[in-house]
Amino acid sequence: MSKRLKVGQGTISGYISIFLAVLVLLSVFCFKYPEQLTTPEFREVYTKSIAEALMIFGVIASFFFALISLLLSKKIGLAMIGSSITGLAIILGALTVQGTDVAKSTWHFGLDWMILDLLLMVAIFVPLELFFPKNKSQTKFHEEWRTDLTYFVISHLFIQFFGIVTQKPAILFFGWAGLEGLHTWIQGLPFIVGLFLAFFTTDLFQYWAHRFFHTRVALWRFHSIHHSTQNMDWLAGSRTHFIDIFFTRAMTF
Repeated sequence: MSKRLKVGQGTISGYISIFLAVLVLLSVFCFKYPEQLTTPEFREVYTKSIAEALMIFGVIASFFFALISLLLSKKIGLAMIGSSITGLAIILGALTVQGTDVAKSTWHFGLDWMILDLLLMVAIFVPLELFFPKNKSQTKFHEEWRTDLTYFVISHLFIQFFGIVTQKPAILFFGWAGLEGLHTWIQGLPFIVGLFLAFFTTDLFQYWAHRFFHTRVALWRFHSIHHSTQNMDWLAGSRTHFIDIFFTRAMTF
């Protein structure tokens, strides 16, 4: 088992450099192949200028943390890896790529969604777990982190697939209900009221879906994967079986 990371040794800054470098490199591919690697619905959330600014910030930040790692640890390993990946991203166009209008495509991966969500989750939860740990002996790179990260990546990259296999059955089984009038009424509500109803309804259906998985032996076989982790952290929640994702999202759609 690897040792718990400590502030001031240069290891944390080295890993931050590598993390940002990988995100920058992946972002380059998003800019180059937006029709295939970005999500149409999610592209409406961020502008091209914001994406370009984040790219430049990522390059600068990666080099900065690589330098900090080198100065603190006196070792070039992590700093070299982070700098090399960032350098590769620059060669591929990290500092020169520009956002363009995206044509509609029949299929896509959610790489942009994965990058931004991973960046946000790491920025929020990793510092909390580092400075306010529940289990002080648990390291970030425990035995199961690769498994949890794999689940995280799959659930984000294949967001279109999960959306299709979730929505189509829901429309098939419940399309007869004729809820267009209800949808129109909800859309006419004040934003705060509509937001509250959305959270309440989604949480209610997710609760009963979750309870159903716990009380049915056949479904528990799938859901037990979600509870199989021995090292609890923010990433462990991503460990979810495909059937679990399908059923829960279908219930809340």
